[in-house]
Amino acid sequence: MIIVKENLSIFGENIEEEILKQICTQYLTVKEFFEEKEELQIRIILCSNKEELKFFSGLDEIGESTTGRAIISENIIVMYTPKAIEENTPKKKENFRGILAHEITHLFYNKRGYPQKLQVINEGLASYIQWVVVNKKEFNEEPDLNNFNLLQEYSRNIYKEGLYLINYLIKKAEKSALFEFLEKIKYFKDQEILMEFNKLLDIKLKGGINQDD
Repeated sequence: MIIVKENLSIFGENIEEEILKQICTQYLTVKEFFEEKEELQIRIILCSNKEELKFFSGLDEIGESTTGRAIISENIIVMYTPKAIEENTPKKKENFRGILAHEITHLFYNKRGYPQKLQVINEGLASYIQWVVVNKKEFNEEPDLNNFNLLQEYSRNIYKEGLYLINYLIKKAEKSALFEFLEKIKYFKDQEILMEFNKLLDIKLKGGINQDD
C-alpha cells in the first residue's frame, strides 16, 4: 500500500488515517522548528514486524529498543508502526509521534548541510524535538561543559548528552544562535569548530572545550 501526501510517500500495510495525520503533523512540526521554507521529499516505510524492519533498514541487528532509522542519503525513514513499536520494543505506541519527529529531524539536519561529525548535536537536536517540542517534557539538567566532548563518536549516552546540550544552548543562546553556529562551521576544521563553540557558549574554560589535538 502506497499513500502520497504531497511531498510525503508512505509505504505500509493497512495504514490508518490517524497514522497519516501524525506523519503530516510531525513533518510540519520539524519543518517549522528549522524555519525551513522549502519542502523535503520524504519516503516513509512503516514496518509491522522485526523482519521487515531489518530488511528495509539494512541494519545488521535489530535491538530490543530499535524502532527504526533515517537513511539520510535517500531521505528515507524506516520505522515500526505504532502497534509494532509496542509489540517489539519496551516502548508504547504513543511514542510513535516523537520517534517519527526524531527521524525527520535527521533529514532536515542533513538537508541544511550541517556537519555529520557533530553527532552529539545531530542526535541532540533530534532528541530535543522528540521530547521537548513534541512530548512537552521539561529538562533542567545541564551538560558537564568541563568534560564535554563536542566531537565524540556515537554511543548510547549521546542521546542524553546531546539533549541536555541542545536544551541548554537554546535556553542560553536561543535557537537562532545555534543555527547560525551550525551554518558558520559547515566547512571548518575541528579546532575551528571548537573555538566557535566556545564563543557560542560565551564561556572561558581553561584550555577551552576538548581542544586537544
